[in-house]
Amino acid sequence: MAKGNGLSTDSTYLAQWEDHPDDVASLSLFLDQVQNRLEVVLRSVRYIPPSPEAMRALLEYGLAATDALLPAARRRAGAKDQLSPEDLLVVNYRMQLLNYLDRLDTFERKNR
Repeated sequence: MAKGNGLSTDSTYLAQWEDHPDDVASLSLFLDQVQNRLEVVLRSVRYIPPSPEAMRALLEYGLAATDALLPAARRRAGAKDQLSPEDLLVVNYRMQLLNYLDRLDTFERKNR
């Protein structure tokens, strides 16, 4: 319906993904459709899935999304020798995702 009316479908896909938070397959099924990749990274940082498996999948998905955003940031920074505020957000989110992944690893080792 949104697409037919010329509106963004991002919120629809994000809502569909949130309806299936423990389904790892829904990550790529719904989040791959979101055009605003920074929003996907933000959701990966802020959302807490109901299981460790879903959490790991979301964190790894978010890291892959930052991988896709960082080359453009490097190209823009190369021309100006500094990162834009949005590029700094991507780097900051990536650091948070790596930190959360490390914490999840520690949690899983401790609870084996």
